[in-house]
Amino acid sequence: MVSNKKNLIVVGNGMVGFKFLEKFVGLGGNGEYNIRVFGDEPRPAYDRVHLTEYFSGKTAEDLTLGSRSWYEENGIELTTGTRITGLNRDAKKVTAGGEDFYYDKLVIATGSTPF
Repeated sequence: MVSNKKNLIVVGNGMVGFKFLEKFVGLGGNGEYNIRVFGDEPRPAYDRVHLTEYFSGKTAEDLTLGSRSWYEENGIELTTGTRITGLNRDAKKVTAGGEDFYYDKLVIATGSTPF
């Protein structure tokens, strides 16, 4: 079955990437777009602000912002443990794991570098 939906790629599955997806889905964006999010880390987005609470008893699941099932339920293809290694804005594609992924819209939510 061919989809008439546009393709949205989100690069970065940290707090900002997740919050963007949460708001986008809340506004019905998943009805208009096929959504794929890439995260370099092996797990879904988690609350980095409260990460130190992990050492006082919180579990990784407690800190998780959205479970894998949340992504599935909202029609979002979550790709973890995968780094984007190429970006071609003219061709509207990103490369990850030697494969190209085409987009209509791209959101780069990779955070910042601490000083």
